Amino acid sequence: MLPNLNSQYLFILPLPYSAPSSKASLYGVAYVLTDAAFNILGQKGYIKCKGIEYLLPSPVYLFSQGIDPYTIKAQQTEEKFLKELNKLLTTPNLSVFTWSSRNFKIVEAMELRNINLSNTLSKLYTAVDINKVLKLSEILNTGKITDSDNLVACAQKYGFQEKPRRDDHFAKLDALLHLVKYLHDNHTALLNYMLKDFNSKRAQIAKFIQEGKCLLDFNVKTKSLEILKPLDLQNDVIKALYFDGNTVCGKYYDLLDLKILSPVAVLTPERQATTNIDANSIVLLLNSTDINSIEFDNKSLPLRMKFFDKFTDVDLKLYTEYSMLDRMSLIEPPLSSSEGFRRFVFLFRGNNYKGTFIDTELHSYYKVCRNLLESQFKGYFKEVSGLSNSVNEEDDFELQLVKKIQSYPIDL
Repeated sequence: MLPNLNSQYLFILPLPYSAPSSKASLYGVAYVLTDAAFNILGQKGYIKCKGIEYLLPSPVYLFSQGIDPYTIKAQQTEEKFLKELNKLLTTPNLSVFTWSSRNFKIVEAMELRNINLSNTLSKLYTAVDINKVLKLSEILNTGKITDSDNLVACAQKYGFQEKPRRDDHFAKLDALLHLVKYLHDNHTALLNYMLKDFNSKRAQIAKFIQEGKCLLDFNVKTKSLEILKPLDLQNDVIKALYFDGNTVCGKYYDLLDLKILSPVAVLTPERQATTNIDANSIVLLLNSTDINSIEFDNKSLPLRMKFFDKFTDVDLKLYTEYSMLDRMSLIEPPLSSSEGFRRFVFLFRGNNYKGTFIDTELHSYYKVCRNLLESQFKGYFKEVSGLSNSVNEEDDFELQLVKKIQSYPIDL
């Protein structure tokens, strides 16, 4: 049995329709609640969102998620979506399982873009990226990992029998539940460790910094283990030294990216032999490195640490004030703010509260949207042309979906 016996478990899959970035949005999330014995509570559900009106979705993401682009505009605004999602995620003692923290972190971008300083992900009781945990269990025990990051493909490797259609997100929730059960039955200690609440993890990392101890993480992008020496923890971001396989480098690790961050001691002599990693030598190297000689890559900082870089002091003050107001009451910022900030607020109002625009503002907003959308057509259709290699010619659903994706921007 998993820990947190008095809590509920939330299985949640973000449904992105564009690659993670500061402008990324979600079509929504699919979710289901269970008790600690994995008995489903209530019904599986969706929370959906219409995203950003002035940005085209990614054809590749639409196709991979089975999203009909013509259904996007019918959903609720980003701000309403975020309020509903925040209410779900911040339920007391709720433990969250998801598949891709990279997609999950799109919530952070959406909040910042919607003048929202809630930082919902920092308020979670605990959350686990099952893809990372599964890959870690594989590499520690066999030295190899499943090459795919596809949820269904990974679940099928471990006995999941369904072959869901691309748009059957409820079946994909079943696949996620299947993998959690597999990890619970076969790698209980690892899953239990990952379910430690975030406050306990923060305290443990602070203690490791104080004691000069190292941690272990799994890098999904490079599909490799990383040994790191944490130096500082601020705003849930760890400043650390790590060994990249050749040399010691500086890097920032975001706790909200649902990192592994386990004690390096989990690399027992047997596991070091299996993974071909000499942990003791790497730890000695990290401990002997002159910190002042290391440059830290700011690209590894999370969005919340970079989002405001182009804002002036006036912009920052206004942003903070606006975040505490009823956003429906916002008007055009004063001329003392930057042009970029005024445009930022204008687009926020149009995307969420265009009913508050006067006629001239509404006309300007639609003109801006049209110009922005037209500037994205070339990239959109280039991406569409690459879908031909992914379509199953015998699958009528996929064929019809691609047709809708092709015609969407023209009709829009």
